[in-house]
Amino acid sequence: MKTYLNYSIAILALFLSVSIFVSGCNKGETTADNVSLKDASAITLDELDCSCIINPSPTITPAEEEMLVYMREEEKLARDVYMYLDNLYDVNIFGNIANSEQRHMDRVLCLLVHYNIEDPASTETGVFNNSDLQQLYNDLTNMGEASLVDALTVGATIEDLDIFDLEEDLTQTNNEAIITIFSHLACGSRNHLRAFTTQLANNGESYTPQYISQEDYDAILASGHEKCGNGMGGNGNGSGNGNCNGTGNGNGGNGNGNGNGGNGNGNGNGNGNGNGGNGNGGVCPNTQP
Repeated sequence: MKTYLNYSIAILALFLSVSIFVSGCNKGETTADNVSLKDASAITLDELDCSCIINPSPTITPAEEEMLVYMREEEKLARDVYMYLDNLYDVNIFGNIANSEQRHMDRVLCLLVHYNIEDPASTETGVFNNSDLQQLYNDLTNMGEASLVDALTVGATIEDLDIFDLEEDLTQTNNEAIITIFSHLACGSRNHLRAFTTQLANNGESYTPQYISQEDYDAILASGHEKCGNGMGGNGNGSGNGNCNGTGNGNGGNGNGNGNGGNGNGNGNGNGNGNGGNGNGGVCPNTQP
């Protein structure tokens, strides 16, 4: 499905062939991500909260199954690389975002479980069933060892690629459950890209997008930090249905979703007539990046 991966490895090798030495930062520094640091560890199926699966299609196409299987391991790639880099550098950003990537992995796992698709993700860190992702993990961790700037650039590149893949996948499905969760993941990746870009700027460096367009990259940086998976659904007469099973009651107006007007991918479809009132569309658990 992702035929450009081998090409991306070559681009990354060229892009990061010359390392720059930069001293590490203190663990006390904060990142633009603002995620609490804790161990990024897998949860059991019994602990998995899949309440964000809303209006799933009754069946799934082979292409959709392929994208779910791939994205589960692509999110694992991000998590595992960041865990590796967190052990090398005394900065918070890698551990913080690794924790967020675990939540991204869990959201995709919910879809796999719902459609009874075998989970491709190994329980062993740094091990992948997809051979391209295995090679990419090896290359990225090697590149990240060179310096902090190289490690931060690896992070920005992963998020750049993740956004590109997610946006492509979103054009290939009409399944509302996949659209909702993949939109949450893309939102998180945009926040992560902002965080890595900020850290690079703090070290006197910049990032040039490798996958998304320069225009899209500039728009992401200009728009500021987003709330992902949390929002308001339904300024409406009757009920506004949030994408996480929330119900909003009120009078009037238009439903507000996270960044997408009336039908927000983060939470809500709100419908109604008249004036006033706000209804809460519900909160997606464990999706805040």
